[in-house]
Order: sequence, then C-alpha cells, then structure tokens
Amino acid sequence: MASFTGAAVGRAPNQVYDAVRTALASLGLDRVRWGTSHWNPLRDLIQPGDHVLVKPNWVVEGHHDDDSWEQIITHGSVVRATLDYVALALEGKGRITLADGPMLHSNFHMICERAGIPQLVDHYRRVAPTLALEAIDLRSLCYTVRDDVIVGRTRLPGDPRGAVRVNLGKFSEFFGFRGEGRYYGADYDTREVNLHHRGDVQEYLLSGSAMNANVIVDVPKLKTHQKSGMTLCLKGIVGLNSGRNWLPHRMQGTPREGGDQFQESTPVQWLEGRLVRAFEVSSWAAPALVSPIHRIAKRLGKRVFGTTDVTIRGGGWYGNDTLWRMTLDINRALTFADAAGALHQTPVRRRFCVVDGITAGEGEGPVYATPAHMGAIIAGTNPVAVDVVATELAGFDFSKIPTLANAVQPHPLPLFEGRIEDITIAGAQWTDLRSLRAQSPVRLVPPRSWAGHIEHARDSH
Repeated sequence: MASFTGAAVGRAPNQVYDAVRTALASLGLDRVRWGTSHWNPLRDLIQPGDHVLVKPNWVVEGHHDDDSWEQIITHGSVVRATLDYVALALEGKGRITLADGPMLHSNFHMICERAGIPQLVDHYRRVAPTLALEAIDLRSLCYTVRDDVIVGRTRLPGDPRGAVRVNLGKFSEFFGFRGEGRYYGADYDTREVNLHHRGDVQEYLLSGSAMNANVIVDVPKLKTHQKSGMTLCLKGIVGLNSGRNWLPHRMQGTPREGGDQFQESTPVQWLEGRLVRAFEVSSWAAPALVSPIHRIAKRLGKRVFGTTDVTIRGGGWYGNDTLWRMTLDINRALTFADAAGALHQTPVRRRFCVVDGITAGEGEGPVYATPAHMGAIIAGTNPVAVDVVATELAGFDFSKIPTLANAVQPHPLPLFEGRIEDITIAGAQWTDLRSLRAQSPVRLVPPRSWAGHIEHARDSH
C-alpha cells in the first residue's frame, strides 16, 4: 500500500491496486513525482484537513435471486486502493466518510462485511490514528419486505450530520414537466414525493455529510440498470440523500395515460396498475390488516400478469422519462449547493471518480445483474465524461442513454462543458471516443427492456 508518510510500499502482487494506480498515473496526476516515493496523485484535489466523502455503490448486499455479489457492489479492493490515495493526500489530517444510502430493504451490515469495510476501518485506525475514518448508513428508514411487499418499517439513526434541503426550483429538470402529481417515489405514500415536486418547489433532502464535505470521490460499480440503462457515477451518487421518498422514480400509469410505469398500454397493464395501487394504498393505511392479503395478491398477480422477467413494469424500460431527471437534479444539487442548501453559479465542492469495472454487471441490473469480467478501472475528474467513456466501453451508445444525452446539454448549472468529442482517453489503446467505438471488444448485455435501443447502430440489427 502507499504509505501516508512516504514510507514502504507493499510487495505482494495486487492487480486491482495496480489498475487503480495506473489509472491515476495515466491521467497525469502529480506527473513530476511519478515513480518516486513522494508521488501523491490527488494532492491538487484534496488538501490536508479536508473532509472527503467516498461514495461506493452499496445498493444491496447481492443478487436478488442468488448469493452472488461482486457484480452488484463496489469491490473492497477498489475502495481500499482509492482510500489509500485519499489518505495520502490528507497527510493524516482531516476526515474520510465512507457513505451510501442503500435500497431501503438492504442489509447494510452484510454489505460492509462483503466489502471488507470493518477490516479496512481497523487498518486505518492502526496506521493513521490521526485520520478520522467512518462508514455510515445514510438511511433513516429500513423496510422489512416479504414477497415484494413492505410489511414493516424501522427507524434508523441516519446521517449523524443530519440532512440539507435543496430546492432547485426552475433549475430542476422537473420544472414545468408533465408528470406533476403522478410521481412515484420509494414508498406506497405518493403524496410525499409529489409534495416536494410541484411548480417552483423541486426539492431534495441530501446527506449532511455529503453537503459538508469539501470533496466527493465517486467509486461506483459499472452496471446496467433497468430504469436508466446504465448506473455509474451520475446515477450512483443518488445514494447520497436522506429523503428517499422525495425522489421521483417514475410516473404512474401507462404511456397512453402519460405515464412511464409500463412499456405498453394494454388493458391488462391498465388493470394491473389499478389493482397494485389499490393494495399499496390499503397497505399504507392499515399495514397489519392488509399486508398479509397484499402478499397473497402479489403472488397471484405474478401468475396472472407475469413476473418481471416477462412483463416490463415499475418504470424499468428505455421510455422512463423520470429517473434521468431526478439523477441530474441530485448531481446539480451536490455540485452547486452549499452546506446550507443555497445554490451557487460555480461548483461548491470538488469531485473525482474511480469506476469499478473489474467485474461488471450486465443484463437485468442493478439487483438482478449477472457478472461480466471487464478488468477495467476508469478514473477521471468529471463524472459525465467518465460515464460517457464507461458506457461506450460497455458497448453502448451514450447518446441513447437519457441520463447522459441530457447531461451534456447546455444548462445554467452545467455538469459538463465543452464538446463531448474532445474527451481524451489516456492509458489505453484508445485515445478518444471515435477510436473506442471502433476498437472496443466489450459488449455487455443490456437489460431486456433496453435491448435494441441503446446499442450502436452496427449492433442493433
């Protein structure tokens, strides 16, 4: 490992560590000291005394149907290597917060165990006792789920630094959007999400730890995603919120009704939507009484309406016109809002990205993703540029991914400036997007509901 005082470097082979180090060196970071014991690649990004929030992808402890997990969450070896270079830049002074807000039914303890986080925290307490390192579950609520039905809700401590409300107002991608009043968040109570997204009120409740950080380092897993096509830096950073049910994930109804809950507008899907909503409302109002009936209805409904691998529902398709808006809103809030929630015209905090593409997730991601070996680490200073390159490396056309297609458009609070064609790629056989598209050997399997819609033209026939 890289010492925090410029001392010894470990001698045991570590291919993942080498990949992270090579990615940072390829970016030309601290070029004049490369190859010496004084090389400190993040010295221009992170200053001693800073509070650095490191955001892995800890969405859920593993695949929904089996015990596999390395394609689902950011691997501990990538987190470890990234943390070492963050700690090196801090010189033993400051704080590192490892934080995420997983899905509300996830097992945070198991996630941390699989990623080796307890051992990592213990290691830092021994070798860097003056450096504060913490791992935080940002959720203030956890669900107990049976048969895909919420049967219990448990309060959690949440972020020890509280939460910050940010109202994007007219800068929100939802301002003036047709979905007002029909958004669906993270719970059966849809009144909450719609209360926070109406007219000039377009607000989010974000992690106090994130909003008080000087630097955010994204360490996402490279995966496909049923609702957004891909999940990388932009989508992954959504976990830094304290108001999960403030986040619009889809619009209720079929496309014919102006919704994006289903892909098709058949009478069967119209009926399914009405029945499901009736049970959700009843389960919210009287959980002890209705939840057991809801579970039976859910099992029967899968036989009648089809399981999710047969029927596209829940906004899990290429026509989801909601999730990308929320994703870009969260990124703008985390970039341009200060610790009190006030918006500024220039970025308030610095960001850096290290994507874990060693074992990627393909197919029905994020929680049904199957493993695909890529052996890649993608790093960079701009999350949009990093996501574009990672998406193209995965074999998809970034301009067909709504999150990215809209992220590169002009905006008063820009997440990307310049021409996408000017993105340069270092440390690989490709130098730009054109050469990457022509030579990339990777072709991840897209989610079934995105197949034929996000591949390059040469692959979609």
